[in-house]
Amino acid sequence: MVAAKVAIAFLQRAIGHRPKLPSSVKRLSVNQLSELVMKEAKQSSPENFKTRVWRESLPVIHLAAAVAVAINDRERMGENKTSYGNLIADAKFIFDVLRYTKEYEIIIKNNKLPIEAKKLVSIQLVK
Repeated sequence: MVAAKVAIAFLQRAIGHRPKLPSSVKRLSVNQLSELVMKEAKQSSPENFKTRVWRESLPVIHLAAAVAVAINDRERMGENKTSYGNLIADAKFIFDVLRYTKEYEIIIKNNKLPIEAKKLVSIQLVK
């Protein structure tokens, strides 16, 4: 989920929004964002974050970002705290996560992001 925070900034920029970042971030890059989240990810350096967290998360980064955004949406709407159990038992939450996942997959495939589209696990929705 920490890697999702980094990905969300790139996704926001890709759709034309300006990500809200601290003034210490001079440009939007994995290196700069790694410095911000390395402690939250329990890593001792940005390089460790990139190697152990960021790169390992890339195949499902669109799904992780979707979960983070869907949780944020619910909390902004005043709903109770969301748990991972909602991914199993809450149909609306699951739908929102899958919708965002597909949107983010398309954004990643159609934009120049520091995420290789060919590494993404593709999510297919079937009836």
